[in-house]
Amino acid sequence: MEFLKNGFLIALVGLLSFSALGENKKDDIRIVSLSPSLTEIIFKLEKGSAMAGRSSACDYPAEIKKIPIAGKYGAPFLETLVHLKADIVVASSLMDISTEKSIQSLGIKFQMLPTKDINDYFKAVESLGEILNCKEQAALEIARVKTGLAGFQSALNEIPETEKPLVYLELWNSPMMTVGKKSFINDYIAYAGGKNIGASVEKEYFACSEEWVISSNPQIIIAPSMGKSCAAEIRGRKCWINVPAVKYDRIYVDLNSNLIFRLGPRMLEGIELLKSCIQAGKGTNTESNSLKSKVP
Repeated sequence: MEFLKNGFLIALVGLLSFSALGENKKDDIRIVSLSPSLTEIIFKLEKGSAMAGRSSACDYPAEIKKIPIAGKYGAPFLETLVHLKADIVVASSLMDISTEKSIQSLGIKFQMLPTKDINDYFKAVESLGEILNCKEQAALEIARVKTGLAGFQSALNEIPETEKPLVYLELWNSPMMTVGKKSFINDYIAYAGGKNIGASVEKEYFACSEEWVISSNPQIIIAPSMGKSCAAEIRGRKCWINVPAVKYDRIYVDLNSNLIFRLGPRMLEGIELLKSCIQAGKGTNTESNSLKSKVP
């Protein structure tokens, strides 16, 4: 009889605990972000206090440094998640797709929130607004970004297509990598008033040849993550001397690459940064801006 009584009490406690977990107040939720973009969104929604952990790649805003590291980009430390008593883990991608099941096996929720294009950004903000019980802040953030993008678009309507310069954005130089049509950076370039020479390639990012870049005739070269010395390296590349961007010294390096490479709340700043490069020497380059090559 005593055994049955104790068993009943254990079951009752377990049931109450499960009920309490199910009714866990969203204001008390403990969230771990494995993506810098999602981390920035969480702070933009004024929910930094809900952060139980972060990836080592999450470096903005400055307050994030006080948050324990719970993994690398897209790769959590499972034991750390348990130690931090995380309720939910969010990521824009995972290094190993099986990690999702591993997280869930610990009794921790997981939600994938891709950030591949600008529409993904709005969806991520909306989802985090739901998860963190801050729908109003999420709606305000979405409206803020949409208003900013509309402003850029309005300015674009005043620029004839023939006056929009061709832009080559170099992600890396060995091997040479650039952005295609499916990358949000392609949209950034368009909003900034330029034409991405890789816009016809149906990929996010791809390797390209020097010959392809030269034949594409870019009027502006932007290499955000390359150091200042790389500008000289680009100028010195064999056969690049007649590329308009080189000829007219329209090469921009050593920029705040996180503003450009990270799809987050600072995207308007990233577009503005690209715009400052694209329009910096407006009128100094009169070479044709028609694409001469569509195959990398």
